[in-house]
Amino acid sequence: MNDLRLRLDYLNGRKQDIESENESEIHGGKMVKKEVEKWLDKVEKMNAEIEKIEQKLVVVSCFSRARLGKLVRKKIEEVKEIHRQGCFSDGLAVDRPPAKGVTLLTSDLEGETDVNNQI
Repeated sequence: MNDLRLRLDYLNGRKQDIESENESEIHGGKMVKKEVEKWLDKVEKMNAEIEKIEQKLVVVSCFSRARLGKLVRKKIEEVKEIHRQGCFSDGLAVDRPPAKGVTLLTSDLEGETDVNNQI
């Protein structure tokens, strides 16, 4: 269980780094990629699952501990995989799409013809 807790701590450290970088990207006018948002959701779900496992370990018998041991080993592998997926080599954010709109025509300014005639 200690190994799982340690790996989860590393995963949460990466999550915090990514969230900080996301804040910076958002303030720079960019949008966070969907894959990054999904990865952050995976980390949150994993945290909840590990919390449930820790609660179960407190009140289980020896027989159940063996079963929970297998579950812990499985979760360690899942945490490792999520940690690997957290390497976003092509960045965390993308530029916002250009604003769509209609170009409005401007009317002639009053006095513009007088200025043109004077030139």
